[in-house]
Amino acid sequence: MLVLALTCPLYDRTIVTVSFGPLTWHSTAGWLRCWTILAKFVVTMLGLMALVSTTKFADLLAGLRKLGVPKILTIQLGFLYRYIFLLIDTAHKILRARAGRTLRKLPFRTELRTAAAMVGSLLVRSIDNAQNVSIAMQARGFDGNWRTISRLHIGRGDIVFIAVAAVFLALLQLIIKPFLL
Repeated sequence: MLVLALTCPLYDRTIVTVSFGPLTWHSTAGWLRCWTILAKFVVTMLGLMALVSTTKFADLLAGLRKLGVPKILTIQLGFLYRYIFLLIDTAHKILRARAGRTLRKLPFRTELRTAAAMVGSLLVRSIDNAQNVSIAMQARGFDGNWRTISRLHIGRGDIVFIAVAAVFLALLQLIIKPFLL
């Protein structure tokens, strides 16, 4: 996303006059497109973080399945979410062991070689952990479906939220659009 946004000023150098309320300045269309892409990215990520932090991840996966997202993608997302913490914990253990053995500052090449060995060790351990997790899940009867306790249905609160969000976005479009033209 960042590469796409930062290349826009290189390709579109058309000079445009930008007016935002009482402020007016000259810029290029490429820079406007760059800032637009970055702003949309930030808003999207904030919305995604709000969604993930307020909804159980199992419910999100079940909702994605109900919306028609392919099963293999929801399975991969579930595994990623559940086992990224295992990977992070293993990486912390490796880094703590490395910090305990370091007595002095080593040359860059030695540090690079050590970092490569640590990444290799992390890969080997993660493959071993994945095999153990797979065996445990098969023993518990995992068949590729994430199950949730709660029933997913659209309630009155959901409809109110959708209506309020739609009205807010429409008003935002009506208010902001005249300033951008």
